[in-house]
Amino acid sequence: MTSRLSRRALLAASLPLLAVAARAQDGYPRQPVKVVIPSAPGGPTDVMVRMIQPGLNARLGQPVLIINRPGAGGNIGVVQAGKSPPDGYTLLIASTGFVVNVSLYREPGYDAFKDFLPITELGSSPNVFLVHPSSPIRTIADCSPSPGPRRTS
Repeated sequence: MTSRLSRRALLAASLPLLAVAARAQDGYPRQPVKVVIPSAPGGPTDVMVRMIQPGLNARLGQPVLIINRPGAGGNIGVVQAGKSPPDGYTLLIASTGFVVNVSLYREPGYDAFKDFLPITELGSSPNVFLVHPSSPIRTIADCSPSPGPRRTS
């Protein structure tokens, strides 16, 4: 991916700051703003965006269109947003899969740190690791795989 992609899409963990930025740009927005969510409707990311959508519609004076593009662990939607023109009219709302996928897929189609620019954080969901009390695992390091043959698939 080239550095031009970094100008093509903005990673938005949230949209509230969009309204502030819109006031700073003369005449923005002049058309609907698309928000790509790389997951199916009804998930946590989708619900959060739909909660702020009515306020953004009113504040921006333009429709904020939600576009769900699930598939390939979120890569389909992320790549679609990354190929959009760098005009501020297509935003990406992503969750942790956005940065995790670059380590899970050989070629996810994007570089999370080079191809997108963050705007703000919409929310957070900490991860918790639990084990049964009788388990010998007490730290994350205890979960390290033992040496030996590894699966390549």
